[in-house]
Amino acid sequence: MNSQDLVFFIKVCDTNFKTACSEFFYHSDEGTAILERLEGGLNFKLFEGKNYESEKCLSESGKLFLPRAKRIIRDILDCALFTENSASNDNVVIRTSALHGKNFILPCMKKLEANYNTPDSYIELVTSEDEMSSELINSHVLFCNMSRVDRLFFERKWFVSMNQGLYASEGYLLDVGKIPEYPEDLLTHSILGYGDSFDCETTELTNWHLSGQYGLCHLQPSIMINSKDVLITAVEFDLGIGPVVGYHNKISAKQLVRILPFIEGPQIDIDFAIRKFLPDKFKEVVAGIESAILDIVSELNLEVTYY
Repeated sequence: MNSQDLVFFIKVCDTNFKTACSEFFYHSDEGTAILERLEGGLNFKLFEGKNYESEKCLSESGKLFLPRAKRIIRDILDCALFTENSASNDNVVIRTSALHGKNFILPCMKKLEANYNTPDSYIELVTSEDEMSSELINSHVLFCNMSRVDRLFFERKWFVSMNQGLYASEGYLLDVGKIPEYPEDLLTHSILGYGDSFDCETTELTNWHLSGQYGLCHLQPSIMINSKDVLITAVEFDLGIGPVVGYHNKISAKQLVRILPFIEGPQIDIDFAIRKFLPDKFKEVVAGIESAILDIVSELNLEVTYY
């Protein structure tokens, strides 16, 4: 029995089938297949007939099983919170990417540690370039793009939306002596791309300018860089034109020039999430972390949406 299937079943019961599929990025056929697989593994029907709409459609067996399913998941969460090699018993661990860590978490770390630097509440920042990775499951706070696996263990509270555009440094534009006016003009420029050694969805979101979408021609990158943080640094150091999130100029000492401003890349959403069943001793610290991040988000005039 797959624990993620159980979580999907619980979500269907707590909300409805359509909401659960949207939450887990499932097509309706995929969601139906998961519930059928769960019923097959249990060897009894959870729902009346083929109606998987919500808790109202549960069979008698399904009504008995639902509270047990929730108990199973709670026990899994309790066991998964700490591993033998984890320092999570002593530290409040924030998991994010290097880029978001530098831009959002590090600016408030000194303040947070000054307020909460006690043996029971020390803040540790863990970064992973692959934001969809589930390997760092012992975190208490996430500020990244959540995966399906993350949703087993974390509760999303809100997300920040930000737009992407193409940018170049003034130094680069002075060196080449020309600013692109049309998408096809990019063919004569040095174009920076994000390396392909990470999660496919993350790569595609960053390499939107190479895909032929958004009114851009299909480009071949001059340089591929396996770090989003370093990619932006490469743009700042005059290496070419690359994708940058719009707020970057507000936090960077080196102002960049927007290229083809009439073209916007895809919107990126960053989730803020807290571990389910968070230990009581960490709750005050985590509340301080959330407040500090929201202050920075507000200063950057980024859009916040609450779940």
